[in-house]
Amino acid sequence: MLPHPKSIHGEIDGWMDGWMDGWMDGWMDGWMDGWMDGWMDGWMDGWMDGWMDGWMDGWMDGWMDGWIDGLFIEIQEDTIAISQWQK
Repeated sequence: MLPHPKSIHGEIDGWMDGWMDGWMDGWMDGWMDGWMDGWMDGWMDGWMDGWMDGWMDGWMDGWMDGWIDGLFIEIQEDTIAISQWQK
């Protein structure tokens, strides 16, 4: 005797619910643990190494160049002002 169609639907629905729940729990947890850890390790390290180094190199160089250039311009202006005052 064949199983009643409703029992087949119930079995399939149960399988789908159970399998999908298990898949969601397992896969999503695995994704969270694996991908997020990888993201933290890889992306954050890359950000720290790349962006922060670039920031340090670029901004600090720019700051040093600008500050030192400004200092020299001030010294030159002061020297010119003093030499004109002494005339």
